[in-house]
Amino acid sequence: MVIFIIIVLVVIIYIYKFNNRDRNLDYKHSPEYQNLTIADKMTIDIINGLEASIKQDVLNKFSDDHTRITAIKSIINQRENSFLNNIYQISNQERISIPLASKVVKTACDTVRITYGLDTKNY
Repeated sequence: MVIFIIIVLVVIIYIYKFNNRDRNLDYKHSPEYQNLTIADKMTIDIINGLEASIKQDVLNKFSDDHTRITAIKSIINQRENSFLNNIYQISNQERISIPLASKVVKTACDTVRITYGLDTKNY
């Protein structure tokens, strides 16, 4: 009887945790995502990470458009600089070349900039 109660509790906890998971990461389990190249996966991950940060830190907190745009620019620039400062480690982790990793980071950040109507950076 005690074992049955423990099993029921474990199942209830599992169902609760599953229903309260971060659904923003569900795309990683799709077959389409699994069949992409490493560079494409990295691009999608960066874009989704930036989008999540912007939604959480900017769109829900600021009502003024100028402040919103400034905050979005700041988040994108900070994240891009962080990625580019650690490009060697990122390229080793993803097992791609440094120039390709750098290009992927810049492309992903520019894609998010375009999404919010911002100018892309010229390097």
